[in-house]
Amino acid sequence: MAVLVPLLLASCATVTTVTETPRRGVTAIADHVTESGVGYTLASMPDADKVSIHISWPNVWAHANNLAVASSIGVDLMSSDGAGDRSPKEITRDIIALDSAASLVASPDHIYATFTATVDNLDDTLDIARDVIASPALSAQRFDDLKSALEQRVESRQLKPSARLWSVARRTLLGGGPLTDYWNNLPVEDVVSTLLVGDIKRWHKETFTRQGINVSVAGPLEPKAIGKAIDRLLSALPGKPSSKHQPVVVQPREGYTVLLHDRTMSKTQIAAIGVLPASSEGGEVADIVAVSVLGKGRQSRLVKAQQEELPEVGVINTSIANFSRDIRVFGISTELENSAVTGMLALIEETYKDFKLANLNDQEVLQASVTFANSLKENAQRVDIVAYGLGQLQLDGLPQELLLSVLQDTLALQADDINQRIEARYPDWESMVTVVMSSDAKIVAADCVIDQIEALDQCEL
Repeated sequence: MAVLVPLLLASCATVTTVTETPRRGVTAIADHVTESGVGYTLASMPDADKVSIHISWPNVWAHANNLAVASSIGVDLMSSDGAGDRSPKEITRDIIALDSAASLVASPDHIYATFTATVDNLDDTLDIARDVIASPALSAQRFDDLKSALEQRVESRQLKPSARLWSVARRTLLGGGPLTDYWNNLPVEDVVSTLLVGDIKRWHKETFTRQGINVSVAGPLEPKAIGKAIDRLLSALPGKPSSKHQPVVVQPREGYTVLLHDRTMSKTQIAAIGVLPASSEGGEVADIVAVSVLGKGRQSRLVKAQQEELPEVGVINTSIANFSRDIRVFGISTELENSAVTGMLALIEETYKDFKLANLNDQEVLQASVTFANSLKENAQRVDIVAYGLGQLQLDGLPQELLLSVLQDTLALQADDINQRIEARYPDWESMVTVVMSSDAKIVAADCVIDQIEALDQCEL
């Protein structure tokens, strides 16, 4: 010990750091076909210790049959009701024991499945996943429980002012129909309560097939091994083509102000939303940066204006959301005392109109770009996120190579790039839809004043 300690100290004095080779992310992207003829795209990640397979099925049947909520309840039922010869508890136990992960997610346009596992446990994980997607139990008892829980959630959610505000905003923008029903699930007695377990079984049969799908993979395995894994996963599905993707056609409304009169409100809530270009047109990163400059963080324009002119008012939020693959919106929202509503609406309008003049500077753009780039770095090693991102590029019909360059492309954005997009593609303030929810029915001049969401149908919008 007496000899060893001085040697260690000497070593510490002369060797200050040990440089580790950084892990690589995606090194190559290529298209392949499995032995059974399923096409897929592989993002090679040689340093990854897991593999992720991401699949999307067109979610056409539910909307075509005016049963939008079927896909939402359907994925919950498939994920929680057992499959094959395993009970729900056994599925959960086995997935955890394998150190794997699995998810089924519904969107208006597609159903997404993501299965992630270590190389050694991939086959066992996919055997479980195969049963879940091909032979879920879909029992009437579990379906009734899920439907009842959804009814209660929707009704409980509508007690929250922010949920009612956005329900009105979506219905004002989108009108009635399957897309609005999908997001709002209102009225409950028409949208949720009428759904039958037979509808879910039909939805499953018409949706989950082996053709017409989109498959993307991320991980360290070679294409031959990946192809076998995909064929193993899909082997129990029928070979008929699933319904082709047909966009839910909606013409968003423009330029309306709606006031939801609620005497129980202690404060007023405001939401202003506008339509952005679909992500398939490209420019999604530019929009994230632009909307961040408008209203994300202390240095954003809306927050700085609010702190200077109305410091006593609550926080202003901005967000981007996809109502469908073809309808993407950004929103500005806040909650405040009734006495400050007029001033806040004027501030939001003035700030947005100045933003629409396309006068962002390089410092603003750089700050927002770096913030987003940092989030990209955090996810660059995650095979599930890489597989999902690759799948989204494919569905949008965009070059898959963008996955390799998104970090550099983000940091390379200039103010001129963002300004050109704002000027050409962002709506004028007069085209925005504004919803105000207040105890004062005359707090703003509105095109329509209602006391419940369904009353929008009587408005001349």
